[in-house]
Amino acid sequence: MPESKEEALERISMVGIIVSVIGVVAFISGVALVARHADRKVIGVIGSVVGLIMVIGSCLYTQDIGETVVVRNLGGSVAGSTEDAGFHFKAPWQDVVKYDVRNNVVSFIGDGTEDYFGGSANGPQITANDSGGSKVDLDLQINYSLDPSIAETLYSQYGTQESFVKKVVAPIARSIPRDVIGKYTTIEVLTNVDAVSKAIREALEQEWSGLGINVDLVNVQGRRYDSAITDRYNAAQAAAVAKQEAQNKQETAKVEAETKVIQAQGEADANAALSESLSPEVLQSQYNEALQTAAENGCLVVASEDSPVVLNTGKE
Repeated sequence: MPESKEEALERISMVGIIVSVIGVVAFISGVALVARHADRKVIGVIGSVVGLIMVIGSCLYTQDIGETVVVRNLGGSVAGSTEDAGFHFKAPWQDVVKYDVRNNVVSFIGDGTEDYFGGSANGPQITANDSGGSKVDLDLQINYSLDPSIAETLYSQYGTQESFVKKVVAPIARSIPRDVIGKYTTIEVLTNVDAVSKAIREALEQEWSGLGINVDLVNVQGRRYDSAITDRYNAAQAAAVAKQEAQNKQETAKVEAETKVIQAQGEADANAALSESLSPEVLQSQYNEALQTAAENGCLVVASEDSPVVLNTGKE
């Protein structure tokens, strides 16, 4: 039967205690050899150094940026926690449980295999029913992070981070999208993926708000319906496109016709205005001005009852 996480931690604690005891014994023995046997001084110094290193090693642990560490006593009680990166000290009989509070990923894709590693998890696609009862398979990725302040509570209730993900994070990450999809129609699921992703994120934030889980990203990466449904949807889309194209052509023809009417009306109005402006008096005045100009340019104007005759005398 495989060893559990808790059993492994207990074993590590026991190893730490044993190493510490051996180190103390080695250090004391080395000091004794140096003090009593001059000819064994080198051996004594080496033994003392090795023993000191073993003691310090059993009391020292390192912590990365983005990690929170819970220090536990032999037997499982919590001794404290640290959030700062760097080197930290503990008692030899204590061990540490680390939690990754950086961005973790829960991903459900296609026929994926269920797998847990630290704060992340993988699994197969999520199957849900939309508001019309049609079944849809979702590919979904959720990025989340932990509030470092919950580390001790998390350890007390769930032990390791992997256990917490398996018992809390992954099940909720599966159930919430199913509930959200049930509020959307088939068309909405297929065409408005941003709204669906946003709704899933808001529902997760509400569900996880009291657990110290921050939702960083929700991304619906794929939606797959039965082929009969997608075929009908594609046909409806093609019909909608054709209808829109026809409406666009009608609108263009209407605009062109209206433009021609406006142009024709403008020409008619201009001709009418010109005709109204050319009264007999205006025409006679312009006629007289033309004769006057001709006379000034050296032309001989001979008046008659019908119309004057303009003779060119040859003057340039």
